[in-house]
Amino acid sequence: MQKKFNRKLFWGISAGELLTWGGFCILFLLFYFFILTYSASGKGNHISHFLFDVAVELVVSYAVRIGIIAGLWWFYFRELRNRPVSKTIWLHLLTVVVYLVVGGIIPYKLLEAGGMDMETGRSLVWMDIALPYIFYVIQFSGFYAFYFWQQSQQQLRKEKELMALAYQSEVEALKAQIQPHFLFNTLNSISATVRPDQEATRVLIAKLADTFRYALRSTKEDLVPLSDELQFIDTYLALEKERFTHRLQVKIIAEETIQDVLIPPMLLQPLVENAIKHGIGPSRQGGVVQVNCREDEGFVAIEVCDTGLGYAGDLSALRMAGGIGLRNTILRLEKLYGQPMLIHRNDPSGLIFSFKIPIQYHAS
Repeated sequence: MQKKFNRKLFWGISAGELLTWGGFCILFLLFYFFILTYSASGKGNHISHFLFDVAVELVVSYAVRIGIIAGLWWFYFRELRNRPVSKTIWLHLLTVVVYLVVGGIIPYKLLEAGGMDMETGRSLVWMDIALPYIFYVIQFSGFYAFYFWQQSQQQLRKEKELMALAYQSEVEALKAQIQPHFLFNTLNSISATVRPDQEATRVLIAKLADTFRYALRSTKEDLVPLSDELQFIDTYLALEKERFTHRLQVKIIAEETIQDVLIPPMLLQPLVENAIKHGIGPSRQGGVVQVNCREDEGFVAIEVCDTGLGYAGDLSALRMAGGIGLRNTILRLEKLYGQPMLIHRNDPSGLIFSFKIPIQYHAS
């Protein structure tokens, strides 16, 4: 039964939420009917005719009001869902007027034009303005209360998932840190045995040690400067270029104004690795891997592009079909910043992974 209530129907609304709202509308309808029939006192032999008018009035005007409320709910909680509530709440001063005019007066005037006497024995101000206004305020108060409750529950779920992710990362970090100094010392020892005429090999060993060192650093720090992350990506790609030679070309473009922006470490490496493994690697002629970073209205906009083979399937399914590194990156963006990973096809071939994160600097 609970699964049926939680089943989504449309606009992200569950069956249980729709039934709850429908129950409230019915209760308010009964209250509205009681108020209207109460005003029939003193009509004597005409009470049956008045009650018929009340039934017709409720069918017309109440249906119009519910339809307007549904439309306004969609406007505020779907169209404007990404805007802060503090910047949209003042729109209610306008929409409530529209609601009162369209749903509280026009239907009555249409009924009166059809020959029904809607004002006899009833208060125009009370029935056409006060009650509809109360109906509007109660409903949107409930909508906002439920919305904030949902947001708090989502935040709690995010915090639990982040705690689980942090715990998993901590375990993985402990595994990765087993005798790290032994690894670095071994690489240094190997580098020392390289003959002077093989300086290129010595440089590669040094770059490999740098990548390990940065990976170890990423297990200890939550945020690093963008410049450090890009330097790591440059080193990582330099090692890959030794493997792919002329088949791999690399471009890293970043605006100077965002070099000190803080981002989570190892955020770009899975995307670059994915571009090489699935885009450049299978392509006979190879291609270009490009990283673009720019400032965009309080955010850092980052793109990882490749001109490899691309992906022939549905891009929306690529989020789950990709490797664990890609899925973890998508999860980190969603949980840390609430930002999606966008995936597009590149021209003439390949893929573009793009996302935004809020600009954040070291505390002064």
